[in-house]
Amino acid sequence: MIDPLRTIGRFLAYGITGSILIGTGLVLLAVGTLRGLQATEVFEKWWSWAPYCISAAALIAVSFLALHQIKEK
Repeated sequence: MIDPLRTIGRFLAYGITGSILIGTGLVLLAVGTLRGLQATEVFEKWWSWAPYCISAAALIAVSFLALHQIKEK
């Protein structure tokens, strides 16, 4: 009776830990991408908004791919 509860607790602990680590990694990757794009001379003056849109689009694409993989299973 206790063994299934331990198993599900371990499963949830690994799942929550993995979700936090993946989320943190994605945020850091998005900030790094944004900073890298801002450092280029192409996105100066009027085009200063473009790196934000590119970073947001990349995060949306990653989210879409993750949700698509979840729905397949």
